[in-house]
Amino acid sequence: MRRVSLVDDTPDQLAATAPRRPKVRERSLNEVREIIPATCYRRSAGRASLALVQAVVLYLLPLAGLALTDRWYLVLPLWLLAGLAVSGLFVLGHDASHGALLESRRANRLVAQACMAPSAHVEAAWDLGHNRIHHGYTTR
Repeated sequence: MRRVSLVDDTPDQLAATAPRRPKVRERSLNEVREIIPATCYRRSAGRASLALVQAVVLYLLPLAGLALTDRWYLVLPLWLLAGLAVSGLFVLGHDASHGALLESRRANRLVAQACMAPSAHVEAAWDLGHNRIHHGYTTR
């Protein structure tokens, strides 16, 4: 009894007719670092303050809306906005925990603690687990 194949083409024939993907040139970590403009590495208290104010306002507005609304259909959108704002605060906390947000190490630590609090992350645990353990192995 002969086996019937749903596909008569061999894998080689299928590969020959498949659309070609352009080859992606792999870059070394140093090449990627050289591409990043120097302005990305400059800390600015003004830009950091503006980002912090913006993130806090975008977090507090939906919370105020949740506290003040009696409309059931606004609860889910406000929850989603508040959750999105928490992720924005966390990103700032992440940058501060890396020491990339402000010049002062102490100020970075305080900002990281405050920004990670709404997402229930303990900055000291994050510092150990992410900065020391994770980043200790990322460049090897």
